[in-house]
Amino acid sequence: HVNDDHNDHNDNEHNHKAREASDRLVALVPEDVEALSMKAEAYTRVKPKDAVSTYERLAQLLESPENQSEATPEMWNNMGTIFSIYGDPAMAQRAYEKGLEFVEQQILHSTDPQEKKELEVSQICLKFNRAFLAESHPSGPEIAEAVSEYITMQEDNPWFADASLRVGKQWQSLGRTQQALQSYRMAMNDAPFEARLYSAEALREAGQYTNALKWGERALAAAGEKEEHYAYVFLANLYYEAATSHKTPSAAKDEYLRMAMERYVKALDIDSDCFAAANGVGMVFARRGKPEIARKAFQCVRDHKAMEDNPSIYINLAHTYIQTHGVRRRKRVFGD
Repeated sequence: HVNDDHNDHNDNEHNHKAREASDRLVALVPEDVEALSMKAEAYTRVKPKDAVSTYERLAQLLESPENQSEATPEMWNNMGTIFSIYGDPAMAQRAYEKGLEFVEQQILHSTDPQEKKELEVSQICLKFNRAFLAESHPSGPEIAEAVSEYITMQEDNPWFADASLRVGKQWQSLGRTQQALQSYRMAMNDAPFEARLYSAEALREAGQYTNALKWGERALAAAGEKEEHYAYVFLANLYYEAATSHKTPSAAKDEYLRMAMERYVKALDIDSDCFAAANGVGMVFARRGKPEIARKAFQCVRDHKAMEDNPSIYINLAHTYIQTHGVRRRKRVFGD
């Protein structure tokens, strides 16, 4: 990991210098839209929360007609995203609306086909983020408007996978599994991992474990380097859940536990500090009637600082103590 560490150090140093330079620039021209935009972007890379005040000032300047021509679609989109993340949905909504007004005017007057195409992509992104904001902060009819926006984008731009994924999630939340799967299928080419993963999740929620596992395996096969670890943990958890379900035939349960264990171990091979995978290993051992081994795994997870306040670890540990006590008690009673 030497090269990765070196690259991370270089990126951090570059971002730090960019932030310092933008601070100096804004100090010289505090009312300059471009300078404030550069500062906001520089802070977004390092401390996104610190960019809020800069975007607030930028929004004030852009209220003035003489400054509006200096805006860009990306500026409005970034502003809306920061406001959305840090709890000001009204400001986020206004930024997306302003951005869409700006883009529509630019498209109307553009004579360059390439520029027009780029503006149309920006328009789709702004519409998507506006819909996602309504979905994330539902109050009254906004959620229905968001779904309508997603469906329109899905129909008009079938290559835009994010819209199909969000439509699928809405169907999934309503328990409409088949409609969800149809939407995810539309995103398979442009978002192969997410579409397969979400399909597995929808089928799991419907209790269709055999098909859910098939899609989970397909998601793992489609996973990129950064997604592989998550895919292994997800799939291992899915196998474990299937093994403990009353819907699963007894003959398949042992095989599912074996598959869960294999994938937990694979996840640990990628990241030896993965407490979710270590906890999973303990659950499999406990399920197989090996509480002493399970307890050791749970104790290792408990000792991990990130998990010290997680109640599930102590519940799992308690089960192994009860399980061990029960075995010893039976031995005393039956002498076996």
